[in-house]
Amino acid sequence: MFTRIKVPAFIVASLIGASACQNAADRIKVHKLEVKAPQTVGIGEQFTVFLNEDASIDSLEITGEQPQSTSTDQKQLTYNFTHAGSKKLTIRAFTRDGESQQTLNIAVVPTGKPQKLDYEIVETLQHAMDSYTQGLEFYRGDLYESKGQYGESGLRKLTFPGMKTVKEISLAPDYFGEGLTILDSTIYQITWREKVCFLYNTNLKGKGMLQIPVNEGWGISNDGTSLYISDGSHRLYRLDSKMKLLDSREVYAGTGPLNQLNELEYVNGHIYANVYQSFQVARIDYESGAVDAYLDLSALRTHLTNPDAEVMNGIAYLPERDLFLITGKYWDKAFLIRVITHAS
Repeated sequence: MFTRIKVPAFIVASLIGASACQNAADRIKVHKLEVKAPQTVGIGEQFTVFLNEDASIDSLEITGEQPQSTSTDQKQLTYNFTHAGSKKLTIRAFTRDGESQQTLNIAVVPTGKPQKLDYEIVETLQHAMDSYTQGLEFYRGDLYESKGQYGESGLRKLTFPGMKTVKEISLAPDYFGEGLTILDSTIYQITWREKVCFLYNTNLKGKGMLQIPVNEGWGISNDGTSLYISDGSHRLYRLDSKMKLLDSREVYAGTGPLNQLNELEYVNGHIYANVYQSFQVARIDYESGAVDAYLDLSALRTHLTNPDAEVMNGIAYLPERDLFLITGKYWDKAFLIRVITHAS
């Protein structure tokens, strides 16, 4: 049995209006925008993203890095990335026919290969075999060393070049000591997973603590004004003296990211980073994130006699002699080396 129901006119009008709205919604449904763009570009290399859209573009919405310039018809976007990393752009174009969008992933890489640095051993010094070295730094003639491992972590002040302990303090057993640096006569000693940075004066007297704004603390250094921290990834972070995050950089060597960045030392505009679980030290230009040189110190391992010696970890720069002091975890020796740069 079929029953005819009379529908009031205003309901019919509403239904027609709803149908029209639905059709309009279908017409403006976001569809894929066709674009032409490189997948990989060099740092500082200018390139253009072309939008293949037949209709005139009324406006663009860009999420991510903004273009340096846009053509009058808004179909050509000019970019120039100044630092390395993986860049994600979502471009949304609005036309009279609706909307279209596309997401791009562009790798920004250094334009040249890292230079290989050489070195010579100037002096071999004794180093305490009980030290799981995490950080090393010279300050006003003395050497400071941070030790790691739960239950073994601490901080030492040593004579140099005698390498005799002047003073030593221990961390509570639930803290794992990592890198250290000294800025404005304050020692910053970071911890691994506890997200705490301990502060001391140069006689190792505590001055409080700060929270670390990254997931893990590995290495730390400074340029006289800002702090730099590594977290074991391919990223470095720049902070102020109160541990407020200022910015960060992805670090690339060749065409890919360089992971396991650990102990850091800032020298003459570059950051030297020990690559964990290796004998490699990478020289990094922080502004661009590019590794422009590296140092292979694997031959130092042959000079060690402690059978329990582990990986290299410990870089300190001695500016008055333009030398680096290198050691490692449970190493029985430390090496003063001169880095040799060959003319390109």
